Amino acid sequence: MKKAKKILTFGPNIKIYSFMLLASLAVALIPLFLLTKYAIPFFDDYGYSAPVWIHYMLGGYRLRGVISGSLENVVHMWHTWQGTYSSIFFMGLNPMIFGEQYYVIGPVFVLCNFVFSLFVFVFVTVRHFFQKSGIPVLGLFSGIALFLILFLYSPQQGFYWFNGGIHYIGMFSFELLFLSVLMLLCGKPLFSNSRSDSKKNKITGVVQIVIGVIASMILGFVVAGANFVTTLQTMILLFSGILLSVYFKNKKVLLWIPSLISFGIGFYLNLSAPGNAVRSAYFPDSPDAVHAILLSFPESISFLKRFLDVKTVLFLLLLFPFAWVLTVKNKNESKFRYPVWGIPLVMVWSYCLYAACFTPGLYGTGAVNLSRMINVIKITFQFLLVVNMFYITGAVFRTPERKNATVNASDTDVSEIIVSKEKEDSAKSGFKVPLVALVLWLALFALCFAFCKDRVGNYSSYGAYHYLADGEAKLFHAQYEARLAKLKTPEMDIRFEPYSVRPWFLIWQDLSADPGDDQNKEMAYYYGKNSVAIE
Repeated sequence: MKKAKKILTFGPNIKIYSFMLLASLAVALIPLFLLTKYAIPFFDDYGYSAPVWIHYMLGGYRLRGVISGSLENVVHMWHTWQGTYSSIFFMGLNPMIFGEQYYVIGPVFVLCNFVFSLFVFVFVTVRHFFQKSGIPVLGLFSGIALFLILFLYSPQQGFYWFNGGIHYIGMFSFELLFLSVLMLLCGKPLFSNSRSDSKKNKITGVVQIVIGVIASMILGFVVAGANFVTTLQTMILLFSGILLSVYFKNKKVLLWIPSLISFGIGFYLNLSAPGNAVRSAYFPDSPDAVHAILLSFPESISFLKRFLDVKTVLFLLLLFPFAWVLTVKNKNESKFRYPVWGIPLVMVWSYCLYAACFTPGLYGTGAVNLSRMINVIKITFQFLLVVNMFYITGAVFRTPERKNATVNASDTDVSEIIVSKEKEDSAKSGFKVPLVALVLWLALFALCFAFCKDRVGNYSSYGAYHYLADGEAKLFHAQYEARLAKLKTPEMDIRFEPYSVRPWFLIWQDLSADPGDDQNKEMAYYYGKNSVAIE
């Protein structure tokens, strides 16, 4: 019996497990980063970059021309198409304006910014709510990042198309950074030493608060000018954060006031843009606000069937050890007690936040059919699954903490408490993930992969590897460079041969045979041609 128990409990501790997940994330990211060198500009990349490129060119290739062009582009689009001023500004700063060979910088930036913001958000969240840091936090970040990136709905529109990627994944990344700074303002100073001079700590704390308030104001204004999925989601989270702070009597929430004002001003600018009315005229069948909200719930259920599959459940199980360590085994002082009655409350709140992500698409266009938008919705859904797993784990398995009797405690009692504490810490550090469970998990995940009909579409890292390994990405990019050489000739009416290969991660729509199509016109305008089309 003891032998069987020993075999079943044998496995890596939480630190080794964390490094295993970190290594897995690194391996998964390698093909995704390698594929970025074959990314090409297309569609809105040309339309949003053209005004900035013209300023840059006429200004004698100066940075001032880039900034001026970006700002004028924002003003123009604010009046004629949409109020998302932050996204438009970044869209205009497409690296291709410095030369098509620099387009790769855009996808690399979007991917790096997403990974970085995930790390910051996970680190700050764990530190704020669980008072923990160290290797397990790195492991949790690695597991969540692997979960979100590996199963991304559309890697093409998420990472490899700069315009679509920066508008959704990029703005979502800034939202994570914004929320992270707000949590820091509500918690303990990031850099402090309890053993050092208290006066020095106070000065350090004040400096950090000032920097945090300024950073939160800037990030708040940036996020307020993003797509409406991100801005609406941020509003709900801000309101929820204020309620939590009031419930826990955290007066530091008053430090949010400057950033809330900044966000409010930005959101008003975004919402009140005359271009929003112009854009809505293109979609006359879109419902009004009330109907859009009501339609969001059945729409969210239809997507729920796509998002919640076996591999998603498997990844939740992969993250469960961290939920156990941070909620059940964590004996640090925390105001969170995970009441059981809070489980339905958290679940309902999560579902409403998830459903709210569908409202902007339904209200704006009458449908949620943009892959770049669905990327953010799916990421939100996955995040909320992790949040619910952590809360339910804490509510079901965490035992109520006993209050230490400090009154009339003898020296012997104190020593017993210390010994008991040391035993608890030892047991906590000795937590192991059963090797048998890991082998079983790998077997089930391998089965999911083996029986998947569309591995490229369901596993982003494998998809990137596939296009690199069979040479399809390289061939496609060579054909793009042939088109680019033709665009640099004096010929004014350009006709291209269709691409013989179209890797889904790198392109989802080629030019058409009609020179009057929007994509064709945008490319022609960018290169100063009369027309471009496919033969």
